[in-house]
Amino acid sequence: MIGKYRPEQLTTNFNAPGEEKRLHDILVDLFQITSKGEFISEAEKQFICMFLKNAQGDVPPFNMAEICASFNFKYLYLIYSWDLTGGSPYFKPYGLETKQIPIPEAQAELEILRVQGEEWGKKLSEKQNVDALMAAVIHEYEFEMEQVNQQSAEFQSNFRFGGSNKYKYEVMATRLRNKFIYYTAKEVFESFDNQQLVLTLNGKQIVINEQTIVHITNRHFAESVKKFKSAKSFHNENFHPKLLNKQLQVIFQDLENAGGLNAALVREINFHYKGETYRVYTNDKKNKTDAIVLTTFFIIEDPKQLLKLANEFDLLQINADLSLFQPR
Repeated sequence: MIGKYRPEQLTTNFNAPGEEKRLHDILVDLFQITSKGEFISEAEKQFICMFLKNAQGDVPPFNMAEICASFNFKYLYLIYSWDLTGGSPYFKPYGLETKQIPIPEAQAELEILRVQGEEWGKKLSEKQNVDALMAAVIHEYEFEMEQVNQQSAEFQSNFRFGGSNKYKYEVMATRLRNKFIYYTAKEVFESFDNQQLVLTLNGKQIVINEQTIVHITNRHFAESVKKFKSAKSFHNENFHPKLLNKQLQVIFQDLENAGGLNAALVREINFHYKGETYRVYTNDKKNKTDAIVLTTFFIIEDPKQLLKLANEFDLLQINADLSLFQPR
């Protein structure tokens, strides 16, 4: 289902005239919707819970623990994900100040995350009758665990140097990151309808689906919370997974307006955007009759790949920010 309010409507701009009233009206409306037990999206829950976190006064007419469960998880995850061992100083806002979290409070919150990680691991083992989003996160989790097991094999039985603990925390980190990515992707599919998740190039429609968002978010956006080595490239601030469809739609429309890709298939699209070189892969192929799906999207950092583009493609400037690598 799609939420009532679009992501841009839930974004604050306090410099805009009447912004405070606009946000108040949305909040009141969402309170009414929630109190009736009607559907609200992940983005709308976050809007509500951000307000409630700093609000004082009457308790809202709905179950805050239930409505804000995902928000509270994401909040704790972003504070502690970089070190789940409890062996570092952690900081978070207290009112208008950011202070170091007292050790007992940090230990209690890390325990909450540990329990949630175990519960999520059990949920990931339930593969029957899952929806497309859950199937995608299960697939990514199994891939990640293969990597963790391969790279951590030497530590799993090395008790002398605490290897078993290292492995335990890597498993925990993988589960919690997977849960965080699930909520990130869920927000996308509750904020945009199917037509808003379609790109067009060479007159062909390219679909962004659950596997697209989960795969790209996990393997190309999650560098800061990865706990094992990865050869994958990671995106900078030019793109965000929750707005990836909107950002790519603008780019692909510019490419289409400039004449599109000089190729029969739209299987590989290379472009330069705001100082970085990117590649999009799809599953397009000859005589394909089902939907073309965007399979992955990443920055090209390999010098050999960049040299190959320079030698085998012509760089066509589209606008000040965007250029397309046209096959010769």
